[in-house]
Amino acid sequence: MTNRTLFSRMTVAAMMLSTLVAADLRAEPTPPVAPEVKKAVEAFAGRWTLDGAVTMPGAGPKKVALKLDCKKTGMGKAVACTMSGAFDGSILVAYDLYSKAVHFMAVTSDDEVHDHKCHWQGDQKLVCDPLKGGMGGMAITEDLEFTVGPKKLAFKAVVTMPDGSKGTCEFMSK
Repeated sequence: MTNRTLFSRMTVAAMMLSTLVAADLRAEPTPPVAPEVKKAVEAFAGRWTLDGAVTMPGAGPKKVALKLDCKKTGMGKAVACTMSGAFDGSILVAYDLYSKAVHFMAVTSDDEVHDHKCHWQGDQKLVCDPLKGGMGGMAITEDLEFTVGPKKLAFKAVVTMPDGSKGTCEFMSK
């Protein structure tokens, strides 16, 4: 048997084995999703059109719209969102069973990279710990909270600038 023939047979055998392993993995039942995980996923999953206003320090409110397309991922244990409109970004939302917190992670076209650690206050209000982060190359502190419900998603962010002035973003689904 030539090396070429041996290599071909080994390649076919490896492909058959990987197909069998993949089929076996798909045959296993999906592990159950913890209620806390499901609550966070269900709160954000869906296609959202949000109307809102952004008010920067020293300026009046500017009306803007955002679109969020949030899809379940990780076998239903997280939500990955694409954000477009006034600014673009990617969002990942997941409940951490270890820290008992919802993480709202975002990267935006406004040079923001955030990992908010949030806790439920009742069934419909998710309040995040103050986050020290960056926006536009400067250090900021952001307070963020969400209100969720059937066919409802709203959020309010209050950003404290280095000089102590504040800006706000408030959005609500249509």
